Amino acid sequence: MPIAICYARQEVPEALKASPLVEMWAQCSQKDAEHMTVNFIKCEYQKGNPYKILVDLTLPSLWNQTSRDALALGLSQALSVEAGISETELLITVNVIESGCVVSNGQIETW
Repeated sequence: MPIAICYARQEVPEALKASPLVEMWAQCSQKDAEHMTVNFIKCEYQKGNPYKILVDLTLPSLWNQTSRDALALGLSQALSVEAGISETELLITVNVIESGCVVSNGQIETW
């Protein structure tokens, strides 16, 4: 259940429409792509640090720190390659969610 919500400047989502981003993320992180999700929200206005992409990455507590690091670093690499930007132009924050804090298909998920 790795879910990435990406807030991106106007030009970035267009560059990613036809890209194999999820497959690249899976390859870079050496994880299965089956449950990976990436959503893009166009950022109309931004102040402060001029990141081209800001990402909230939600991962289950089921995975150890090594796996969480691999998923975050893999996403950074994949976004950089597929969006054609430097990794210095994106920021990823990782949110770890505990068992029982997810509802899917009308059911509480536990792991």
